[in-house]
Amino acid sequence: MMKRGTQVAPALFAIFMLSACSASYNEKVRHLEEVAQRGVEVHKIIEDLEGEEADEEQCREASRVLNKDHPHIEKKDREAWHELVEGVFVSACISGRY
Repeated sequence: MMKRGTQVAPALFAIFMLSACSASYNEKVRHLEEVAQRGVEVHKIIEDLEGEEADEEQCREASRVLNKDHPHIEKKDREAWHELVEGVFVSACISGRY
């Protein structure tokens, strides 16, 4: 099992690399934590409703629907930011942890 810090550390590094973005570092970290928590919640919902573990396809679709809010990110960094957000969500959704 991965601990919370193990999955969040790569995300924090990616935030650092996107430092030219308009949102502050703390706003980005807070947003990624919220996204990860949503992923955990979706994992539980899928498990309760379908009686099985969430798969990557279900989690990616849920991410597209649920993660439309985001801090202000400069246009040139948006694609990388959206990939990061989806990756954090999907990881938490599949594992049920962040």
